[in-house]
Amino acid sequence: MSQAATLSPELSQSLGLLARACLTAARNWRLYPASHPAVHTSFERLHKTIGESIPSFPFAIGVAPDTLLVNGAAPAASDPAIAELASLLHEHDIIHLTLVTAPPPAALEGLLDLLKRDPEDVRAAGGPAKLWSVSLHKSIAVQQIDYAKLFADREILKPVARRDDLWRAIVHSFDTGSGVLDEAAQERLLEIAGDASEIKELARALTASRVTAGGAPMIMAQAAVVLASFRQILGVVSVLTPDRRQEVLANLAEASSDLDTSVALRMFTAEHDGEDRGVVDGVLGAFDDGSTARLLAAALARERQPSTRLAEVLHTIAPDAARKKRVLGFAHALLKETDFAATPGFGGLWSSVEELMLHYQEEPFVSEDYRASLDQAQPRAETMAERDRPAELPGWLDSVSEDSVRRLSVVLLVDLLKLERDPQAAEGLAGDMAEVAEDLLTAGDFHHAAAIARALAQAAASKIAAQEAGRAALDRLVRSEAAKTLLQLMADLDDAQLLALRDFCAAAGPTCTMFLRAALHDEAYTPTRRRATEIIVGYGEKAMPFLTPLVTDERWFVQRNAIELLGHIGGRDNVRLLQPLLRRGDPRVLRQVIASLLSTDDPGAVRALQTAVRGAGGEYREAILQALVAQHDRRIVPHLTQTLADVDRLGRDHAFALDAVAALGRMGDDRAVPVITSLLGQRRWLAWKKTTDLRRAALASLVRIGTPAASAAIRDASERGDRALRRLVRDAARV
Repeated sequence: MSQAATLSPELSQSLGLLARACLTAARNWRLYPASHPAVHTSFERLHKTIGESIPSFPFAIGVAPDTLLVNGAAPAASDPAIAELASLLHEHDIIHLTLVTAPPPAALEGLLDLLKRDPEDVRAAGGPAKLWSVSLHKSIAVQQIDYAKLFADREILKPVARRDDLWRAIVHSFDTGSGVLDEAAQERLLEIAGDASEIKELARALTASRVTAGGAPMIMAQAAVVLASFRQILGVVSVLTPDRRQEVLANLAEASSDLDTSVALRMFTAEHDGEDRGVVDGVLGAFDDGSTARLLAAALARERQPSTRLAEVLHTIAPDAARKKRVLGFAHALLKETDFAATPGFGGLWSSVEELMLHYQEEPFVSEDYRASLDQAQPRAETMAERDRPAELPGWLDSVSEDSVRRLSVVLLVDLLKLERDPQAAEGLAGDMAEVAEDLLTAGDFHHAAAIARALAQAAASKIAAQEAGRAALDRLVRSEAAKTLLQLMADLDDAQLLALRDFCAAAGPTCTMFLRAALHDEAYTPTRRRATEIIVGYGEKAMPFLTPLVTDERWFVQRNAIELLGHIGGRDNVRLLQPLLRRGDPRVLRQVIASLLSTDDPGAVRALQTAVRGAGGEYREAILQALVAQHDRRIVPHLTQTLADVDRLGRDHAFALDAVAALGRMGDDRAVPVITSLLGQRRWLAWKKTTDLRRAALASLVRIGTPAASAAIRDASERGDRALRRLVRDAARV
């Protein structure tokens, strides 16, 4: 049996990066205005990712319901980002997306605008391919689902069990009200009609898109489309299999009991004429006691109050008193299994329900004004939705905007954590806060993410019940994929965004070094590395434990970058970490080790350099001296002169003394003159050769320094020195 083709790990990773960048950009494009920083950042990241991750153009991507395909091959491993992007594209009826060439920003903006639109609006406009053809962006090609071809396919296996393109075509037909179904669609509709659960799914699909911009259900529109679908189902059944009409009516009644109670009541109590009246009467007549009880129980649990509309429905379904009592008994048993039955006053309320439902009068239980208000609430809401909006509406909408709701959510979560005294509850709350912060980081909202991180850090540092929970949640946040992604965005952030990101890192604390230190893996001094370094340096010595692994990294440039950062931080721990590298470090890193020690304001740094210079031998000592001199930093002169004064210059340290004197000459600093001059008077019996070599080296360094003080020292040696020294001075002058 052949196995399905899979992409290479490299191409799978590239496809995953592209999917994550596209999803983030699409989400921000939908949630925020174009001027929002998160939109700019995620858009630039998408543009950059396409350029870096696509191996060549054209690049064709096939779209399955739950994955993306390249040349018919799926990713090597499951990736939630790829599955989510596939679902988004499939919802918009896109089955093939081809990047013909590297798309310019305008083409990417057009694609994000397309994905931002409601899928039903896209279908109503002719589909994604038709909309894209108008955009004239030739760098991207879009291929959509061909419904005509699907309708022509007669060999469909298990049509009811699949939510395939034929199912979507039927939903689309009901959504648009076209009512045009070809033979294949009619056959599928017959099979749907034979299963109450499938009718429920169809009703859910039709009502899902009929909501306001804020997510509130549009009851009239939902009731109308469900009734239209019922009418279409009965129409097809009446023509093709008229003997099944009663069976289908029973299934429609069963499905109706599962509808939102407001939709069901609207559908059954509104005024209908002609065919719609016949459909409603037929469905109501098919309700059995169980279906009626479920509808009644759901309505009471939702409204918590009997009403005339509910009584009308019950009276229409069960006009005789005996059946009403049976239905009420079933409904009461259903409600006893819910939390509603445990509320205070349920017994009295149920007595009112029985009285109203059995006698079909509500006046004894509610006032006239309240009853009128209930009856007029829905029409009033529908009328307001159709009229001109009041002047205050923009302010009202702003109060429930994404930013306002997000800000309020963050404030509430922070306050709840401060007030929580139960450790177990605090653990769950802190975990929720970490999840919210991850979403905020993904969206580029660093400001609100910083507020959550600050609250978690305060909890971790406190003595309250949330201490352990805060510490764990904060650790989870800085280890998350959202935090790691920040490093990829850092170079593209503007000043305001970078300031907000620094605020987040400051709030989250030194543990952010765990993801920021990845910037030190770049050999070049990139903008990302520079910005990450600045944030880490701000933590001071608290960041050092997180940098220690990099000091011993097998890559020399990672060591160098970490050591450079440690030099900026300084401190006693810095000396402890760097001193071993003076004895066994990579020569390519040695210069940075010495530079970091020189910049460390600690006496231990001086001692470490002196010990290393004295203890090193051969080529390594020369490498240390060269590294010291290569700094071109006059701060090394005191180190060398002090070391030179302490060593046995005519004994075991003679070779080091010669190297150190030559190094001081190359530095050309007057502070070295006194120590070098003192070497001219050095002599030891039985060590005349070493004495001569040391004096000659000292004279050469003084000549190289060439300052007035150095010249005076040479002149004094020629006048007051012993005969051997005066001869060396004359030789040096001739040279």
